[in-house]
Amino acid sequence: MVALAFGVLWYFKTYIEPNISGASSNIYTRCVKYCQDNKQCESKKVVGQKIVNGQCECACLTIPTQNTNANLNTNNLNTNTPNSEQENWQTYTNAEAGYSVKYPLTWEYSDSSSGNPAMFFDQRALDQELATELLQGSKIEIYWEETTETNLEEVVKNRVGSTIISQTTATVANQSAVRQTARDVFGAFNNVVYFLSGGKLYSIVQYIPEDNLQETYTPIFNQFIATFQFSD
Repeated sequence: MVALAFGVLWYFKTYIEPNISGASSNIYTRCVKYCQDNKQCESKKVVGQKIVNGQCECACLTIPTQNTNANLNTNNLNTNTPNSEQENWQTYTNAEAGYSVKYPLTWEYSDSSSGNPAMFFDQRALDQELATELLQGSKIEIYWEETTETNLEEVVKNRVGSTIISQTTATVANQSAVRQTARDVFGAFNNVVYFLSGGKLYSIVQYIPEDNLQETYTPIFNQFIATFQFSD
């Protein structure tokens, strides 16, 4: 009987408790915590989770092995080409940083406590249960900082923390820019552009944690940065 009791307790702790639901608990939120706390992913990045027959299943990010910092593409990409669809987009203006930008009607703007960065979330990102880390959808952030630097290539070269997949030259608001695709320390795919203007370094970053949605969200990023303008 004692052995049986221990066996039932072990089964409950191992398989049932992480997925338990009830009036005072959110089974999906507990599944998120279970996937993260138990380090279910070799990549250390959980990109989704679901409940199947009362059990929590974790979806892991697969990181391609070919991502390196070598052989960067330096072809020119002109991103400063807004289209008619963006005329109806919402407009965000940052008077302190001296810019405005448009974002889709289905996205929402959220300011950080300091106003830097400005953050824009699509609906799937807004709907996720865990707000502290992006697990689904996409968000775009705009950072800026005062700088005395004038050589953009040197500034970008000295910034570390991500694994660069490709790099191109670009144009944002008639300013020369550097555009990168990269993976951050969590393995998430990023689109990034850097540019200098008026003694400020600007960086616009799009986070896409789900690899299969890169082709869906990257065109939105292209349209987003095409609407970026400096204030008069």
